[in-house]
Amino acid sequence: MHRPHVPVSPAELPDLVEGLAERMVGHDPHPGLANALGIRISDAGRGWMRATMPLDDRTKNSFGTLHGGAAAALVDHLLGAVLYPSMAPGSWAATTSFTINLTKAVRTGPVEGTAVIVSRTRGAAVVRVEVHEGDALVAMAQGTITIKPPRD
Repeated sequence: MHRPHVPVSPAELPDLVEGLAERMVGHDPHPGLANALGIRISDAGRGWMRATMPLDDRTKNSFGTLHGGAAAALVDHLLGAVLYPSMAPGSWAATTSFTINLTKAVRTGPVEGTAVIVSRTRGAAVVRVEVHEGDALVAMAQGTITIKPPRD
């Protein structure tokens, strides 16, 4: 298990919803792609989150290795999910852009992605994600996320 280095201090997360990160562990709160791919949040803390995804028929390409789109879906899920514990209730996060580098084929799985908040303001965040298969780094990504306040 890879312990994340979180560059954002808790003081920079003023809207933190106490205990939300821990309550998200083991759940995907919404149906959709993350649920269909078997992505599950496995660990979380202040400013970081970890999720797993299996290597199976849902996530493999025609060569039997992890599909790049499935890896990107894991990354995109973590980019937004890691922010929810630090946002005011009713706010929402939307990925604006991200870059992913796939560094090694995944042949056995599962994969584990770890997201850390690098920078956070009221309206945007930068998040870094690393994806591992065991000890091997198989992908790394960085994204910008827009944070929208609750609607009246």
